Order: sequence, then C-alpha cells, then structure tokens
Amino acid sequence: MDVRRRVLNTNHRSARRVTLSGLAVSLGVATVFLGFGALVSLLAPVHVLTLRREVRQEVKADIRQLLLLVVPMRRQTVARVTGVSVRTYGAPPTLEPGRNPADAVRPELEGFLVLESDGWHVDIPASPSDVYSLERAARDFLAGHEPALRLRIVSNWKVGVVAVVLVVLPGLLILVGVARDAVSWRRLA
Repeated sequence: MDVRRRVLNTNHRSARRVTLSGLAVSLGVATVFLGFGALVSLLAPVHVLTLRREVRQEVKADIRQLLLLVVPMRRQTVARVTGVSVRTYGAPPTLEPGRNPADAVRPELEGFLVLESDGWHVDIPASPSDVYSLERAARDFLAGHEPALRLRIVSNWKVGVVAVVLVVLPGLLILVGVARDAVSWRRLA
C-alpha cells in the first residue's frame, strides 16, 4: 500500500495544472525578453554582406541587416562596387571635473567598412578588431575571379552578439515551455 501511495504522489506532482492565464503570462514574459533582445540588436547591428560577380566582371553588393542575429530586417543593394576602404572613429577622451587627468573616459573605437560605387559610398558598421580583415577579404574578392563572397559583419561583439544571446535565450526557453504546455493542455482538454 505504501508503494502505491508513492506512485500516486509522483504522478500527481508531474501532472501540474496548465491554465490559459498561465500560458498568457509566460507568453508575455517571453515577448518582453525577445523585444528587449530585438532592441539591443537594432542598437548594435549585425550585417551580412554578399558580394557577387555579375556580367562584365562588375561586382554587386547585397547588404542585409539581421534582427536577433538571424531574421533579415533591412536590405540594400549596391550596384557596381568599385572599391572598399575602412573608416574608424574614436570620440576624444573626456575629463570629468575635479578628477585626476589619468582617469579620462575613453570611448570605444568604432569601425566602418566602406563600399564605394560610382561617386557614392555605403558605410557598414564593423567591429574595429575585424574591420581590416573584412577589408582585406573584400579587396581580394574585387581583385580575384571568385563568383561570390559572403561576410558576416558584427558592429560590436559584446553587445551585438553576446548580450543579444543572453537576453534572447531565456525568452526562447520560455517559448519552448509554453509550446510544450500548450500541447499537453490540448491533450488534457
């Protein structure tokens, strides 16, 4: 009899109650996580640059900005890419009044991969640690004969990738739990 009671208690614990309001709250929390992750991914964008060799050896660039690292959000096409360069920007250090001059606040350096095309250019934000290797890869493509080159360009690794993953992962796990609960709820109903 004691063994039967334990089995009944174990089954009772595993069959937790799933309610529509509980699913709605979980879905709302997941939406907050995913929405904040989307906002962060807008502030520190990740781009995919695809260079394609067209007829007469002209190079066409397709630039896609990704939302949450995977969803294409904005798209821009640059016809007849003629050159690639790098532009970096670093705001000057600022001194706070009444502090030691050695304690100056030094903002991070910003990098841009610049695609040039017939008198105008497109700046793609890129991490300063990667921008020169991206430029070298694009220059080698322009000088070579390969049919296509695809580059993933991250503007800020800490914010654009690490922070987005850390914020979005709980939201995705909650969505998986909501889907599992919804399936078990439908089976019980």
